[in-house]
Amino acid sequence: MTNTPEFATIDDLVRSVLWLDRSLDMLCPMAVPMGVESPVHSEWYSLLRKKLVPQLSRRSHLVVAVTGGTNTGKSVIFNQLAGEKASAADSHAAGTKHPVCLLPPGCDAGELLRQYFDAFEHCPWQQASDPLEAAPEHRLYWNIGQNVPRRLLLVDTPDVDSDAEVNWERARSIRQVADLLIAVLTSQKYNDAAVKQYFREAVESGKPVLLVWNMAYEDQYRDVWPEWISQFRAETGVSPLAVFATPHNRDAIEAMTLEVRDIGLDGRGVAGEDASMEPRFPVVPLQKYLNEIRFDELKMQALIGALRRVDAENEGVGTYLRQIETAARDFDSAAKTIRDRDRFDIDWPTIPKAMLADEISRWCNSKRSDLLQNVSAAYNTVLRPVQWAWGSFRNRLASNQQKAEQKEELAAVMQLVEKTIDQLKLLGIATSNRVLKDELNRYLGEKRKELLSAGERIHSQIPPKTDAYMRGEVYAILNHWAEENPDQWQKLHKIDVAALGTHAVLSLGALATCGVFGVAAFGSLGVMPLLMTGGIVGGSEALLKILGEEVRMKIAELKVAIQKKYASWRKGIFLERFESELWGEMLRKFDTFSAVARSKEYHGTLQALESVRKIFRQDCLDRQNGTQTQ
Repeated sequence: MTNTPEFATIDDLVRSVLWLDRSLDMLCPMAVPMGVESPVHSEWYSLLRKKLVPQLSRRSHLVVAVTGGTNTGKSVIFNQLAGEKASAADSHAAGTKHPVCLLPPGCDAGELLRQYFDAFEHCPWQQASDPLEAAPEHRLYWNIGQNVPRRLLLVDTPDVDSDAEVNWERARSIRQVADLLIAVLTSQKYNDAAVKQYFREAVESGKPVLLVWNMAYEDQYRDVWPEWISQFRAETGVSPLAVFATPHNRDAIEAMTLEVRDIGLDGRGVAGEDASMEPRFPVVPLQKYLNEIRFDELKMQALIGALRRVDAENEGVGTYLRQIETAARDFDSAAKTIRDRDRFDIDWPTIPKAMLADEISRWCNSKRSDLLQNVSAAYNTVLRPVQWAWGSFRNRLASNQQKAEQKEELAAVMQLVEKTIDQLKLLGIATSNRVLKDELNRYLGEKRKELLSAGERIHSQIPPKTDAYMRGEVYAILNHWAEENPDQWQKLHKIDVAALGTHAVLSLGALATCGVFGVAAFGSLGVMPLLMTGGIVGGSEALLKILGEEVRMKIAELKVAIQKKYASWRKGIFLERFESELWGEMLRKFDTFSAVARSKEYHGTLQALESVRKIFRQDCLDRQNGTQTQ
């Protein structure tokens, strides 16, 4: 079962085009600051705003342009359409140099001329010879055609094969405005190179074309019509809406009774209703044909042709949206380069031993009973003189170690800053976005020294001690180990209890194996910190011999886990401050620009464009099924 196609209508076109216009109106101001050039001066945008939107908003006129080479009889066909002798029809004339326009009675002439022909100087058309006068200005001569239907605007264009480039420019401007081109050809001029070029460009612009072979409805030409049509179509790409021919009859021209005959798309006539009937060449009332019989179809096809140019592959609205997406992606990449903490392989310094011992000591004490905590406090009181000496020694060692570690850490910080700068420089070279390029060049050129000095300053402000977050992470690692390895934990816990409960005995052993400071280490820290830090004076090795190789390996694993957590924590603190204090303003700008491609304005424009493209697909289906779009 075949589904009935859903044909596009003028109403569908109106909704889609106005939706697209409103969406672009909101999106364009967001895209300009991010380096995407405004489309206001582009052909596609001008076509949308100056042709499609005004015409669809008013459901206005069909602009019919009569085009062709010198002395092809354009003015004859123009007069037949106008229903009066409006344009000069003199075979000895020098050729039309300025376009001529007839407007329907009762219209607002000024508004229509501004709407459709703003590229021209509007001059009242007072006599037939006016358009033949050479002048450097782009003039459009206009008048009210008393017999012009209210929905038609008729234009007689300059000769498209003129040696004067200015005539070609004027004919091209009229082509851009026109909804329908009537190509007036003759047995000689249909093969002219300039004429064929003009209509090739018309096809590229999506313009519907109707062919009229003037002075060719004669018996002597009937057999060659198919050859003419085939050759012209092949060499221009034109797929004509219809093909007409007129006789060479000067009396009929003077009397305004010239017959226009439909000779069929292939030049072999119009097939009869019955296949046995001979092809016909019926007379077509050209003005009525355009204004009544095929107006909606022609208008729809002209508008869809114009809309296809708005969505041209390499320069239309789709390309504009891709430019916005590319710019947003570049800004997002720059922001990620600054924020990505895993982008660079940098060895961050490890946690200082004194800091590690303090945190583990706190954890161990949290695992002791209240009684043992009291014993530990009492023991520390008894050993206070020894611990004071131990503490002074330990602080001196820690201070020296801290200075060395801070120096090592600063080197890592500066390495990170340098690598960030290098990555951003590469991005600045690769991007074609001038705003991003200028912003990166400013920061990486003028502000490079500021970046490096800011890195040192920010690093010096990071406190060399743990905070609640890091302490929680250390506790989590140790708690997990205690839960997963209860036997090892119990061994260490028993030694810790014994160290507190029988401190006199263990103190003698510690004095024998670890020295005076070993006793202080047992008392002030406990067993676990001594083992985790590796011992300052060798006491940990004595304990590990008692506990065995398995505990030794596990202690090493715990130490590595805590070191990694610490390095990540310190690196995170630095990057957060570096990001907010140095890159903050630029990052906010980058985030704003990268968000444009995710905005409701951007996606609204995409949806409107898809609605337009749906009409294109329906129009193609319409043509394939041989139906007329209503």
